[in-house]
Amino acid sequence: MSSPPRHAKVLIAGGSIAGLTLANALEQRGVDYLLLEKHPHVAPDIGASLCIFPNGFEILHQLGCYDRINALAEDANSFGSVTMRNRHSHAIVQAPRASQQIKQRMGYAPMFLERRVIIQALYDNIKEKHKFRTSKGVVKVVFIPNGVQVRTDDGSLFTGEILVGADGIHSTVRGEMWRLANEQQPDHFPSQQCAHVPTSYCCMFGITDPGEGFPKSQTQHVQGQHHSYLLSTGPKNCVYWFLFKQLPAPTHRLHTIPRYSSAERDGLAEHHAADPLTETLCFGQLYRMRRTATLQTLPEVIFSRWHYDRIMTIGDAAHKLNPISGQGGNSAIEDAACLANQIHLLTQPGHEQNTWTDSDFVAAFTTTQQIRHGRVKRLLRKSHYMQRVQAMDSRVMSMVAQYAMPLVSGNRIVEALCNDARGAVRLEAQGDKATPHPTSYDDKRRSSRLGLPWVVCLICALFLALVHYTTMNVRHA
Repeated sequence: MSSPPRHAKVLIAGGSIAGLTLANALEQRGVDYLLLEKHPHVAPDIGASLCIFPNGFEILHQLGCYDRINALAEDANSFGSVTMRNRHSHAIVQAPRASQQIKQRMGYAPMFLERRVIIQALYDNIKEKHKFRTSKGVVKVVFIPNGVQVRTDDGSLFTGEILVGADGIHSTVRGEMWRLANEQQPDHFPSQQCAHVPTSYCCMFGITDPGEGFPKSQTQHVQGQHHSYLLSTGPKNCVYWFLFKQLPAPTHRLHTIPRYSSAERDGLAEHHAADPLTETLCFGQLYRMRRTATLQTLPEVIFSRWHYDRIMTIGDAAHKLNPISGQGGNSAIEDAACLANQIHLLTQPGHEQNTWTDSDFVAAFTTTQQIRHGRVKRLLRKSHYMQRVQAMDSRVMSMVAQYAMPLVSGNRIVEALCNDARGAVRLEAQGDKATPHPTSYDDKRRSSRLGLPWVVCLICALFLALVHYTTMNVRHA
């Protein structure tokens, strides 16, 4: 029996959504790769959920994963309706039949699922399973002639022509990339810029099995004072929930991001136990019946440079969005598709098949970041301000939440969700497996920033809110 391979054209660090999407795309293009995953299992159960929007489903469908995921989703109808609620849990905006409307416009209905389910579906879609190596966490990277060498935590050595870090916000590959760059070209990655990772919120996320009075077939956003909630239902009406909490003071350095104990998690849950979420549900009920719950900080960052020499980062290793918008995982899928497109170009006639030159991979990495950076920046900014409004974390944001949001129609909510999917990358030269839809949102159509009518609505509403606020102050003076 031959030993498992230890060399590939592309080494991928991280069996994440981004890593497995890239692995699938490369395999289907005949590009040799190895994927190194630190966990002993393919799809570890870490209690996290993920929303797949049309931009993510488009790519997953191209890869042949859509039907598999749809089957695993069973009866999930996460966006059967979308409701925005104020801090007293009163509904202020409702978008009935949101799933149906989004599917009509975009070809796919968004869906909340457990992260491990998506991971498993992507893994099951891979034909050459021996290229997925578990218990292989990257600890050291060195450059070698025409490639890179990686050492894993069990002492194994792997080589490749390029290395792709898909290993999350606390990426070892990104850290090694910074270290190597600093040794070879000091200040290529300015130390202050590398360390600057704004973090203003933490998030407790969990899963609760369905119970009496729990929401069904819907997504709910609930405002709070320096906190907010997101609830969405998945298969068999289990509830995926998120409690977003503003930190007492923001942090700005990657290595000072707080880590939380289970006691701190339970303490935060107890503090918010009486918070009303709907007319029939408070947070304490969800938490007491939880299946899982985790408390983590929420860094929000786009690193200025995603690559150096023969190393590229994608997904959370390159950028991290607030999950309130649900676009973090979808952005990782887009990164992988975009990079796969560029790598595929290197295998076409006119390129040397045996060895990629420095200019080849530099062009591929640079183009990938250029294509993706602007869109990720818009999504990060949108999710950041969405969080601030929902948590009413300043006087202005509180006024927008109280006076502007109730003026937004349900149709605007649906259009905003659709708009996030427009301008997305799709896999090129993959064949047209996607679902037909009347509204184009591929790479030839760029999304607007927020949609002009949406911006005008918010500006007008904010102006009215300021007038109302000023009038009330004058009356009480």
